[in-house]
Amino acid sequence: RLARSFDQMTVALQERSAAEQNAQAERLRIQQVLIDAQHHRIEELTTPTIPLGHGTLLLPLIGSIDQDRAARVLLTLLADVHTQRAQNLIIDLSGIHIVDAQVMAVLVSAARAVRLLGARVTLVGIRAEAAHTLVDLELDLSDITIYANLHDAFDAER
Repeated sequence: RLARSFDQMTVALQERSAAEQNAQAERLRIQQVLIDAQHHRIEELTTPTIPLGHGTLLLPLIGSIDQDRAARVLLTLLADVHTQRAQNLIIDLSGIHIVDAQVMAVLVSAARAVRLLGARVTLVGIRAEAAHTLVDLELDLSDITIYANLHDAFDAER
């Protein structure tokens, strides 16, 4: 009788332990879904294209840009220019802290890809470090309009 009682208690403990493990696994799954959704939203917010009207989009880049973010910028730009049928794209680089050669090459490639979609590309706010990087890369920027700042770009559009 004592052995049966012990066996029942052992089974009950195992069932309880399994239920707790299942509940913990479900909590972790829900937490991961939430983290993934937040990560996706953060990515959307870090690469916004802002419609300015008259077929013009503005992409203000802020913070540091690594290769992953630069690749996301490329995808976002192409999708937004295509879906919004933009004729002009202004990329504002004044908020970027550090730009390495590979990232700058991706951004220039993004500008060229946008040109292939038929939109005119304007770069504004290029800092000294980024300008130095562009010169070192010896990239052809002849099809990209460049202004010192956003104000100058808007004045030129009038």
